[in-house]
Amino acid sequence: MEIPPIDSKSISKEYRKKCNPNSMVIAPDHMLIPDVNLDFRRKWNKEQAAKFIDDCPDHLIPMAAVHGMTIEEETNGGIQDSHFGFEGNKNVANIIYEQLKEKYKL
Repeated sequence: MEIPPIDSKSISKEYRKKCNPNSMVIAPDHMLIPDVNLDFRRKWNKEQAAKFIDDCPDHLIPMAAVHGMTIEEETNGGIQDSHFGFEGNKNVANIIYEQLKEKYKL
């Protein structure tokens, strides 16, 4: 299991020091790639995204990455993130879904 050196609290401290007000900042995440512990990475990503809503400094705009091994997983991840409170991600997930549908002629 590979635990990233950065988590929601630590990245929020860095964002507080380095980002201008109203900057969009991203929750920490683990890429989903073949031949790694996908279940751990999925769980870790969801936990960090949920924590980041509260940890993100008030003067910044929290965002979360949408990861997935399939189009459906990416889309569902974006919709799930919107339930955490990442309002922009539902729209991002829909845009990604439409682009992938077009690219792969789905």
